[in-house]
Amino acid sequence: MIRYTAKESRGVLPPGTYVARVKTAQEAYTMKGDQMIEMEVLVGPESEMKLTQKLVNTDAAAWKITQVRHSLGFSDEIGAETDFEAADLVDCSGVVEIGLGKKVVGGKHDGKQFTEILRWLPRGTVAMGPTASQPKDEIPMDPKNVPF
Repeated sequence: MIRYTAKESRGVLPPGTYVARVKTAQEAYTMKGDQMIEMEVLVGPESEMKLTQKLVNTDAAAWKITQVRHSLGFSDEIGAETDFEAADLVDCSGVVEIGLGKKVVGGKHDGKQFTEILRWLPRGTVAMGPTASQPKDEIPMDPKNVPF
């Protein structure tokens, strides 16, 4: 027998901008053999959603790594080579915009759209939540001190 206390679903966050914290980050390789970082990201003031983000390390996708790292508080110089470990991103917080991604083509999810991280936003300049009108102060690196 299983006994539990029923609780409401935390549900899915509506499209908007939210605080995000990197829960895990590990190095991996794509099927083509390109190096990448796979991250589990907790999104929302109460970590309502867990989303997966993959950062592929290619020249064409380097902008995304820069975008994520800048949102998380790292100040990588544009045009300079930067070395870092995937673990450096764990427990860092930034701001993301979430919404419906592109429709899936083929497979069991053909035609469906899923909520995903559309982009990581610059620190200190973004309103939080789907109807926010006030910009929040810069997101601290320590998720325990996030002011919302």
